[in-house]
Amino acid sequence: MLRGLVAAALMFGSSGALASVTAFGVSEPRAFGYFLGDTIVRVVTVETDGGTKLQTSALPRPGALNYWLDLTAVDHQERSSSHRTMHTITLTYQMFYAALEPKQMAIPAVRLNFTDAGQQTDSTIDTQPKIVPAFAFLMSPLRQIMTEKASDPQASPLLGDAPATLLPTGRLKTVTLSSLLVFAAAIAGLSWHYAIGPFRRRKHRPFTIAYRQLKRDVDGKTGGDKYRAGLLTLHRAMDAAGGQRILAGDLDAFVRQHPEFANLKGALEAFYKSSNAAFFAEKPAEAGRLLGWDALLQLTAALAREERGAA
Repeated sequence: MLRGLVAAALMFGSSGALASVTAFGVSEPRAFGYFLGDTIVRVVTVETDGGTKLQTSALPRPGALNYWLDLTAVDHQERSSSHRTMHTITLTYQMFYAALEPKQMAIPAVRLNFTDAGQQTDSTIDTQPKIVPAFAFLMSPLRQIMTEKASDPQASPLLGDAPATLLPTGRLKTVTLSSLLVFAAAIAGLSWHYAIGPFRRRKHRPFTIAYRQLKRDVDGKTGGDKYRAGLLTLHRAMDAAGGQRILAGDLDAFVRQHPEFANLKGALEAFYKSSNAAFFAEKPAEAGRLLGWDALLQLTAALAREERGAA
């Protein structure tokens, strides 16, 4: 009898000294109000004593668990003190289920395996595994569960369109109008200065008109006809600029009346000599020698330039 009690006491004492899992707990998040793309974090705490070790190689690996649930992260922290070891396992899940109505879903259970170092050398024995239970939670839809009934059956449950508002554009209109006015004034000024457009035939710019006429007549006539027509064109311009018929003897008075042409007096004298030779002396060759076609065109261009400068 005594020997049996002693044996039982020894067996009890030996089993108490064996390694074991002394604490096990799971910290769960809320069980409702999850939407597509949300994450759930579960924290498992395990305390062991003696030679009990957690099989970290058997912990779950991140990856897809099914078509709507992924295990995105597994974090294992271990802290030892005296003969006890504290394990903290953090499991992070992400959901990809698009619920059309509130629906209860569940994260599957997780198995944790442990090993104990035995009394024999180089030997271990498996202990009872711990199961992290499945976690059930409620998925919420992204849309409203039910449309509220309106008092008026014909009324739409949708909100009306927001009224359109006019953007303030007064300043932009003012700037645009001012720019257009400045542009129009610049175009008008250039047209007036160069005698184009509505200012093309101003009486006080006869040389400009004559120069354009000569440029048009370059290819329109040939030989003496072209030359005599050019002389007549410049004669008409001189008459229009002087306000009367200007002959060779009137050239000094013309230059005094229009001093802007004083530097061209010599060329004008050659012009009148060539005109006299062409029309009265019937000497076209001498007329061309005194003032050829190119020189006539250059003289008219110079008169037009001085005319614009004096305007």
